[in-house]
Amino acid sequence: MRAQASDVCLVAMPKIILLLFVAIVPVGLWASAGHEVPSVAFEGHGVDVTHYLTIGPFELSGNDNAGKLDYLRGIGLHEKIQTSALFNESLGKVDAEASRDGGYFRTIRQGAVDINYAYGRGESRLKKGEMAYVVFNIVSEKETTAWMLVDSNGPSQVLLNGAPIFHAKKGEVRIFMCSDAIKIPLRKGSNLVLAKVVRNGAPWVFSAHITSSAENATETAIARQAPHEKFLLEKNIHLSAGNGILLAPKGAPSSVDISGIVESAGGIKAGVIEGRRVRWNDGSVADGLYSVVLDMDGKRYYERFLVGDPIKAATEALKRIKSLDLPDGQKAHFEILSRRLYSLGREYITWAKKIETMPNAPEENRSWERGFLQALWETEEAMSKFQKGEEPFAHATGLHWRGFTSAIDGSLQAYRIFVPSSYGDQGQGRLPLCAILPTLTSISRSFLDSKPSHDHDLASRLAALAEKHQIILLWPGYHNQPAGMPMESAHLGEVLDAVGNDYQFDGDRICLLGMCSAAAFAFDADTDWPGRFAGIALLNPVFRINKTMSEEVDGHFKPRKEYKEWKKIHSVSSYLESKNTPVFMINDGGEAGHGQLEESLRFMSNAARVFAPVKLEIRPRTQFKQIGSWDELIQWASLQKAKASATRHERVRKDSIQDALTEKFTIIMGTAGSERENKANAEIAARLQKTWRELHYSECGIARDADMAAPESLRDQNIVLIGGPESNAVWKLLSSRMDVQLSEDGIAFDGKHWEGNNLSIQAVVRNPLNNERRIVLMGGPHLASDSFGTFALSKDGWFKYAIWKPLNGKASLHDAGMDFTSITDKNNSNHE
Repeated sequence: MRAQASDVCLVAMPKIILLLFVAIVPVGLWASAGHEVPSVAFEGHGVDVTHYLTIGPFELSGNDNAGKLDYLRGIGLHEKIQTSALFNESLGKVDAEASRDGGYFRTIRQGAVDINYAYGRGESRLKKGEMAYVVFNIVSEKETTAWMLVDSNGPSQVLLNGAPIFHAKKGEVRIFMCSDAIKIPLRKGSNLVLAKVVRNGAPWVFSAHITSSAENATETAIARQAPHEKFLLEKNIHLSAGNGILLAPKGAPSSVDISGIVESAGGIKAGVIEGRRVRWNDGSVADGLYSVVLDMDGKRYYERFLVGDPIKAATEALKRIKSLDLPDGQKAHFEILSRRLYSLGREYITWAKKIETMPNAPEENRSWERGFLQALWETEEAMSKFQKGEEPFAHATGLHWRGFTSAIDGSLQAYRIFVPSSYGDQGQGRLPLCAILPTLTSISRSFLDSKPSHDHDLASRLAALAEKHQIILLWPGYHNQPAGMPMESAHLGEVLDAVGNDYQFDGDRICLLGMCSAAAFAFDADTDWPGRFAGIALLNPVFRINKTMSEEVDGHFKPRKEYKEWKKIHSVSSYLESKNTPVFMINDGGEAGHGQLEESLRFMSNAARVFAPVKLEIRPRTQFKQIGSWDELIQWASLQKAKASATRHERVRKDSIQDALTEKFTIIMGTAGSERENKANAEIAARLQKTWRELHYSECGIARDADMAAPESLRDQNIVLIGGPESNAVWKLLSSRMDVQLSEDGIAFDGKHWEGNNLSIQAVVRNPLNNERRIVLMGGPHLASDSFGTFALSKDGWFKYAIWKPLNGKASLHDAGMDFTSITDKNNSNHE
């Protein structure tokens, strides 16, 4: 999909040309005067309305019935005007005066109307007491009966030639594509349509499609539903089949009979659809998972449902998993399925009462219900394959959850993946892959339990786009609370390796995708892995995030020159220096802090200055959950291919403590000292474990020095040593080969010396047993549990070394430093 004539499309160009271009192209999609009702020709086959006139917005009082009040009378028009000619004549009389008062009229040349965008109503400034009219003209070649499909979140009334043809039910809110199918008697020639759209929230949108018959309206409504799995049923969970299982496809006229079949989870025909009701083959049915399947115009549509108690079904599935004798390669996948099923089961209990009272549950409330069925279905399918001796996970197409054990800390990590149906087809070749990166809003829980991971509806919609564009879609999640740390790129690498164990994809066609703060993480990954990614696709990007640490910790480091320089380092600057990876951005009106247009334009200006391969398109939102923009971004990503690079799989490494913790490591606490020393070492190890758990939702490995004294156990991983040569046997073993000395009156490290009593050090050095591995030191002659100013080293450990001293019962920073040359550059220099 290319930018339409009314959109703004910017590519990187010299700064002065860019600024002139922005100045002469209006960001809005409307003319300032001379409005008339736009027309669409209807010749008997389906047609989208692509031009609209909007009138408004009008403020509503709390008791207004928007469907009954005629707001047009206040500006010299009225709803009962019966022809487009009369409406245009009336427009000509009021347009000048209305424009002088701020303007009520906008001419939209777009497949959908985003009323928020048209009238500058940001989503953060919601006012429910508003409505607007959307007006267009249908020119029919003959007198006929047609059907109009409406996509909107709140049309309270639709009028045709001055007469109402649709009234919304009181309190009803719509957010489905083609949620309403309206029968419209068209006369030959012009037919004036006025839709009154109340602002129920965001998005505030309207679009329409005209078709010839109820049957065509049904097929179009179902086909245009965005999710990969369609909304066909009245509800998805049926405690019993006794009350009947009904079809209620969104937007399908109730007069149309729909035929189809019902299949069990094993693909066996269990019944048929008659009169929109399921009829079982044997008159009754056992509890279990089923799907309704419709074949329309050569395409197959389905939706899953459960008969029976969902908690009972989930509990039985979890018991069966525990009874399986699983090989190591499949344990992580099954464990993730178990955890997700358990999590969604708990959520089901919360929603159970609402399900009973909401037989036509709105889409946002059914998303978790469908997600629960997806998890249960996937679990049952995997167990069935395993028990048959088949591979349950590798190369499976569709939408799935998967898991792996992190090499960093041994924790179980989860990711979601969608694989198109064409995967593995002969002649298809390896498919491209697009990774959807997380945002800062994801951090309150682990990825598996986060709000984004429970948004099954959005995942299903994006999966449908991936199927359309034949690209593997990956949600890598996060190992830690996303904050712009080296761990984010390290985790992405682990996920890509894990996916590669189960699937074959084109390593030259990996793109990064995201919105808002995910943009900053995308540029981090691109900087950390030069040449690995084929492109970066962004929606309403936020380019920089603050390197967050507590106010107390920030206060320790703030005076340090190196710290100030480190805080200024941003991957966007690095990208503009390298300018290797193509970037495609869409901005459709992000809010403050969530990808404002000004940020995108500023980045474009900087990219233009250095001729970076960056493209920006500015447009309104066209579909619920910004599916129109996601569609374009995923399509663009599917076409990108990276240049050949010998270092593509080498992550740039920094000589800092936080970077050392992005590889496999174990904390080794000293137990060879006095009782006081051993107690302090144990308390420090416990504090490290606690902060790791808070930041990473998992435990990290802790061992006693006595259990790790053998040199072979120290060579294949990074280690964190706590204590000193007198209290930690491993430190003593390596002390003669590490450039650090601890004494009663000071500390020496890396050619520097600090004098003082009770000093302590946090530092990173090369492992003398294996130059490819590193050691993080936390030591001092008289350690205590409060000898250090921070224990969140994966987040706060920007430094190569930090020297701490006691002050008023707390640790105070004495000195800190960082080597800004990457380990990768040093290694390359050594090789040369």
